[in-house]
Amino acid sequence: MDKRERCASTHWEESTNKGALIMRRMTYKEDMTPMDKLCIEKGITRRELARQSGVPIRTIEGWAKRTRTSPNVYQLYKVAQVLGCHIEDLLELDRIAQEESGRE
Repeated sequence: MDKRERCASTHWEESTNKGALIMRRMTYKEDMTPMDKLCIEKGITRRELARQSGVPIRTIEGWAKRTRTSPNVYQLYKVAQVLGCHIEDLLELDRIAQEESGRE
């Protein structure tokens, strides 16, 4: 993303929130989702990911907070396209397997 595109995405976010700048710089954390890590690598915010993919920001935020645990495959596909990865790269298969084994 060049400087002009970054400014455009900042302006878009400002205009959707009545002039309030809401962009936050994300930094790597141990317990971060693969989606958030890929956003950092790509240099985009969750809001920009939502805009480019067409997936609602609330859905993306739910995935990031792990409160929404059964994602729609079509939405995952659209997010993966924007991030330049495969759907499998977005899933936390180890975590899912651990949760499943804990239920038994």
